[in-house]
Amino acid sequence: MKSRWLIGTALGLLAGIGLTGIRPRVIHAPEVISTTKRLQLTLKDVLKSNHINGIILIGSGDRPTVIENELVGKNSRRLVSLERYFPTASLQKLLTGLAVYTLVKEGKLSTNTTLARFYPQIPHAKEITIGNLMSHTSGLSDTQTIAPRVLMSQQEQVAYSLKHFASSGKTSWNYSNIDYVLLASIVSKASGQSYDHFVREQILKPWGITEIKPFTALTANQISKSLLPTASWTGLRRAMSATFGAGNYLATPRGYWQLVSHLMDDPAASNWLHRHADEKTVTYFGGVYFSGNTFHANGGYAGYSAIASGDLSTKRRMIFFTNNVNLGTAKNIRTQLNRYYYSKQAQELD
Repeated sequence: MKSRWLIGTALGLLAGIGLTGIRPRVIHAPEVISTTKRLQLTLKDVLKSNHINGIILIGSGDRPTVIENELVGKNSRRLVSLERYFPTASLQKLLTGLAVYTLVKEGKLSTNTTLARFYPQIPHAKEITIGNLMSHTSGLSDTQTIAPRVLMSQQEQVAYSLKHFASSGKTSWNYSNIDYVLLASIVSKASGQSYDHFVREQILKPWGITEIKPFTALTANQISKSLLPTASWTGLRRAMSATFGAGNYLATPRGYWQLVSHLMDDPAASNWLHRHADEKTVTYFGGVYFSGNTFHANGGYAGYSAIASGDLSTKRRMIFFTNNVNLGTAKNIRTQLNRYYYSKQAQELD
């Protein structure tokens, strides 16, 4: 009789649990986040905490990991995405540097070729070499950096820059666009082709890059529009008109990733740039700064900033494009990104 009572009581309790809706508590195991995923979330958090509308590409191969932080809708023209074109500004100087390198390989130029061979009318041209232009030690400086109207042809753009520069005769470091305007024009003169044609046929096409183009080949609808109200397509083109060979090209993040990847996979080209940079007080040559085995390049226009970096020893690289902060702010963010991405712990992930 007692055992029947116990069984009945137990059944009653179970029935009561079912009637009252009480369920046993289910304890879920905490989500496990891989170290690689944690790094990606950390980099995105840098963008979020700085209110960046932008994109980062990271990796060590042809297919980068893409990290985006959007302050606008997915379909907005203001989005910085893999497919939309973005003004690269001074990141184009690497492209011009590689064009010069191509002509050096062909024996048509050398770093000791003087400016006088092509532009004898420029003051101190006999003392200024291709190497000086590539390393910003020519003594030349810009006096105007925005054209009064949009200049569409190479002839107009070069002519404008040749009217707005100064020559000091000094060989100390002085960053200027005129150095690379002249280099781009020299590429054209030495090759017998337009700069655009040479770059396309000798660098971009052999490397399979189709998404790096001059502003004259694009329309406003193809461009990632800046979030800053002071930026405009007309104003951007006027600025690019005054930076022929030094900042008049645009690229998708995917296109510029391909350029940096090919540079890093071409030890002859990267070593040539690196070797000549190391001979200078400021280790800059051919469009990029070097520090040991690492390099970086910066570029910016009103409302746009573009940064690229890489490590020649590990092959890790990073592209960072944004359209809502100036270049000074972007450089500070680059420092934060580099701290995480190029750390020893991050490199061990490879």
